[in-house]
Amino acid sequence: MEKKNQTKKASKKKQTILSTSSCLVLVTMVLLLSYFVFQTNLLEPKLNTLTTSYISFNNKNTTDMLKISNLQKMTNRKGQSKFNEQGISFEVSGNEKQTYEVVLYPLTNQIDTSYIHFTFESKEGNISGTLNQMEEKEDGGFIIYTGTISKKESKKTIRMWIDKKYKANSNHTSFEVKIESR
Repeated sequence: MEKKNQTKKASKKKQTILSTSSCLVLVTMVLLLSYFVFQTNLLEPKLNTLTTSYISFNNKNTTDMLKISNLQKMTNRKGQSKFNEQGISFEVSGNEKQTYEVVLYPLTNQIDTSYIHFTFESKEGNISGTLNQMEEKEDGGFIIYTGTISKKESKKTIRMWIDKKYKANSNHTSFEVKIESR
């Protein structure tokens, strides 16, 4: 009987060692497989190289808008000069004798408009001032110029800056320029 008990104990001991070893092997394999899957690009989607040239990606943030960004504090003399990099040049064309307006819309502006200067240069003449002096539209835009389209296209340039007297932070002040027909 004693031999039978020793045999049973030895058998249980072998079975316990065998099941513990099996569990350890399985856990190790799961950990290794997980590591392999997450460290490689096995789960990343594959691109068919024959059709990738036909896929089009569009950036929703890019448009054809005319934008003057990051206005800087400067003197009026420097702001009106070609050394002011916060400006844009463009040409207006369309049906002859059609009336249009050049309108500035604030994209990001937390500065009082009496500190925001602009100059509008064209063949017809130059206009300078602050935004608070200009007519404000119901939609928040400032009309800085009204003109008529002629046969000859002429280059228009807008430069903007913040008055040197403005004491607070002036980062990230941007405007969109729109040409609207009347």
